[in-house]
Amino acid sequence: MQALQKMRSSTAKIAQAINDAEITYRWQWQLGRVQKAQGKQTEAIGAYTRAVDTLTQLRKDIVTSNLPYRFSFRDSVEEPVYFQLIDLLLQDANPSQDHLNRARNVISRLNQAELTNFLQEPCETVTPEEADSVVNDAAQTTAIFYPIILGDRLEIILKLPQDRNLLHYRSPITKTELENTIQTLKNDLEEDYTFNRVRTNAQKLYDYIVKPAASDLKSHRIDTLVFALTGALQEIPMSVLHDGNQYLIEHYAISEILGLKLDNPVPIQRESLNILAAGLAQVSPQLPDDIRVNFAPLPNVNRELQVIEASDLPTKTLIDQQFTRQNFNTVINEETFSVTHLASHGQFSSNPQDTFLLTAPTGDDNGKIAANDLAVLFRVRGRIQPEPIELLILSACETAVGDDLATLGIAGTAYRAGARSVIATLWTLDDAPTVRFAEELYKNLGQDSISKAEALRQAQLALLKNPQFEHPRYWGSYILTGNWL
Repeated sequence: MQALQKMRSSTAKIAQAINDAEITYRWQWQLGRVQKAQGKQTEAIGAYTRAVDTLTQLRKDIVTSNLPYRFSFRDSVEEPVYFQLIDLLLQDANPSQDHLNRARNVISRLNQAELTNFLQEPCETVTPEEADSVVNDAAQTTAIFYPIILGDRLEIILKLPQDRNLLHYRSPITKTELENTIQTLKNDLEEDYTFNRVRTNAQKLYDYIVKPAASDLKSHRIDTLVFALTGALQEIPMSVLHDGNQYLIEHYAISEILGLKLDNPVPIQRESLNILAAGLAQVSPQLPDDIRVNFAPLPNVNRELQVIEASDLPTKTLIDQQFTRQNFNTVINEETFSVTHLASHGQFSSNPQDTFLLTAPTGDDNGKIAANDLAVLFRVRGRIQPEPIELLILSACETAVGDDLATLGIAGTAYRAGARSVIATLWTLDDAPTVRFAEELYKNLGQDSISKAEALRQAQLALLKNPQFEHPRYWGSYILTGNWL
């Protein structure tokens, strides 16, 4: 009885602390808005910074207490605080280096908060300083873009290798206009015969984000672009941006930062590659109708896995009825796999319950593995096999329609799998091009002087150069996040 009373007392204290912190951050936020209206920019920045600090601690308390309390970014609770602080930091036409660095750190903390919100557990995410270290030391031909959508403009912060100063420029376009352009482009990317519309809107985004830095990228001999994206920009692949003559992927290897840590960022070695390739061609009739109706059969899955086996890399395959939850759990724990390639339908969402992967059904298992269940499988593996998965490939999955934070599902899946990097698809693909894609990817993966980002680029270019698959709907869907080396 005493233990129960102590537990209740402890829970009450935590709840009280959370309530107090919520009141505190709202008061700090309100104070910042008042000071901003009074023209007291320095004081307003201080108040907003304290509000973000309080929110960071508040979220940490929430996820460690197991209390039934959860902030929602989509209900305008947290996100406005972050972006209003960034707006203040970048008010001047030429912000100071201190303000540019602080703005990047606010974006990093927002990414961490969003990922923590998805995982419902504390997590570590990459900081700008850690990314800078990689660019300065191990990836000296890589540039990192931080495009930030604000109400009346798009702000871009650019980190170039071995350059102490960050570059900054802005595009005077409203959030509404920019998001409309992004949505139109996203819709057209998923349709055939939309070349002209795709290129028109892809060029607009290129002009806003990349064009002002073109001469700097050339002078620094940049060959890889890494994007730290937020909001609507996460819904489209940067590879499809168009300079009026060519797509961005024709000039640069491309990766994204979705908050994933860059642990031991070194290139993958071909001699250490060991692949687990699993695929499912048919959608289980045991799935609920509202799920099954969204996914067509994938008749080329077997060919995709055969191509991987033919790459002369050590490969273990699970095909169709072999690819069950139990078999996958058993195999992934038997030996170390540096690459896990999953060719099956799935969905990424900002809601963990709507993030899942399809496998073959067995018994009471209908073949749907939710994000939380997938996490359990990989955590068991992590205790048995200490070596991390170098690359997780999620082929034929897609982001949830109408969810502009759906890529949290990609980041969350990679985080739970303990994967250093992940290649995933943003929308459903006809599976015919995935065979050619896999063939080219594994031909290049692990080759000397070829990074994961460059291996992905070569696979995408192989499709782009094929008249049958040159529309960006076939090659543009793939994104790489995490360690791009």
